[in-house]
Amino acid sequence: MSHQELGKLIAALSLGGAISLMSGCSTTQTSKPDVSQVSHNICSITRASPDYQKAALLSEQKWGTPANILLAIVHQESRFKSEARPRMKYVGGVPVGHISSAYGYSQALDGTWEEYKQKTGNFNGQRNDIYDAMDFIGWYNHQTYHRSGVSKNDTYNLYLAYHEGQGGFNRGTYNKKPWLKRVAKKVKNQAYAYDNQMDNCTLYVEAEEPKQSPKPEQTVAKRKAPTTKPARPSADQLADNGGIKEQNLADLFNKASSKRSYKAKSADLPPPSSCRNWPYC
Repeated sequence: MSHQELGKLIAALSLGGAISLMSGCSTTQTSKPDVSQVSHNICSITRASPDYQKAALLSEQKWGTPANILLAIVHQESRFKSEARPRMKYVGGVPVGHISSAYGYSQALDGTWEEYKQKTGNFNGQRNDIYDAMDFIGWYNHQTYHRSGVSKNDTYNLYLAYHEGQGGFNRGTYNKKPWLKRVAKKVKNQAYAYDNQMDNCTLYVEAEEPKQSPKPEQTVAKRKAPTTKPARPSADQLADNGGIKEQNLADLFNKASSKRSYKAKSADLPPPSSCRNWPYC
């Protein structure tokens, strides 16, 4: 074999090895599944990855806001997209940056996120981590409860305060934003839909899991579906407000919320009647 032929053979083998190496790398890379296409249904989300619901349940145990409300806020803010950002701002047709510093699952602003890390000690918290994002929303609602007197079961007003800040909420800034009130109603409807769906797919997780430990991989237990359920509009119909009059929805919520009619009087965790993880609450 001539030197020229030997050189060609070595080059071919090197190229083949590089392609094989690249192919091997591509098959080992993993990423969190995109659940944005099924974000209206928590059971579909949980089948894709249990982390979303587990993160909400851990936050519920720690801060007291029910998991279905936390999930509804994330649905509205980011559709469960970890790298979500607000729209771009343009000057003369040229993009000059995003309209705000909101980022991640919770769309927390830079300043508010820094306050959260300082107040909670979660200095390594990341807005694109669903566990940190759920913990942030639970913490923020806890502040709303103390600063604005909003019950941790009041999805509508919790979301208004989440969007406007407790100061803006206390001043009633949302009253000049009819569109925001409509959005808050959508969040309330989605929270109710998630609550209805979770009757069939609620996970149980251990409370007070150390932050530095690995994320939970296995379900500890699963609650059995109830044998009978009251007649309600379908979860998807509730989430989309399709074909339901607003007055009927209001009546429905009033009746459905009677089982959780307690009013929080302290920073304690919710009683067993509203906790999906009893006896871990």
